[in-house]
Amino acid sequence: DEVMNQQRKIIYAQRQTVLDGQDLGETIKKMIEQITDNALDDFIGISEIPEEWNIRALTEFANATLRANGRFEIKDEDLNTITRADVRDELLKIAYDNYNEQCEVFGEQMAELERVIMLRVVDTLWMDHLDEMEHVKREIGLRAYGQHDPVIEYRNVGSELYDGMLDSIKRDTVRYILTAKPRVEIKREQVAKP
Repeated sequence: DEVMNQQRKIIYAQRQTVLDGQDLGETIKKMIEQITDNALDDFIGISEIPEEWNIRALTEFANATLRANGRFEIKDEDLNTITRADVRDELLKIAYDNYNEQCEVFGEQMAELERVIMLRVVDTLWMDHLDEMEHVKREIGLRAYGQHDPVIEYRNVGSELYDGMLDSIKRDTVRYILTAKPRVEIKREQVAKP
């Protein structure tokens, strides 16, 4: 159907970009920005009042996804002066510092690491999405939607699931890249010469 064909085209184009060996550095940085903005929307929303923010969830996002390791903290004494923009700047600084650190650690291997991770994430989530869409198709087929057109219902649910998948691709890709550890070659050292 046309919904799945449209989604397939976008995903396959994304895969092809990765396979063509394009430098993904800028793409990863955009992803960092987008997932940070999504987290701010989810945990701060439009409120300018820090007491209404979900600081615990923001901190969990910083630690789990951006590898903040406790460096992100909103102290009680900052609650009167801190703004959403301050939080955004702090989160992005942590993420970009970690990204640059990973670039140093992996050196020439960084581009390959980004490609491998992004392909794995896209492929895994795309397969999950296909399964989910198959499930949705069966569900909508089984349900009597009253006055609702099943094609429109399928399109709406599919679109929502697809957007969720794209967000997950960004979040997982960033998380895996920022938390990747190089494989250490362990060479045995001969302690005593015979």
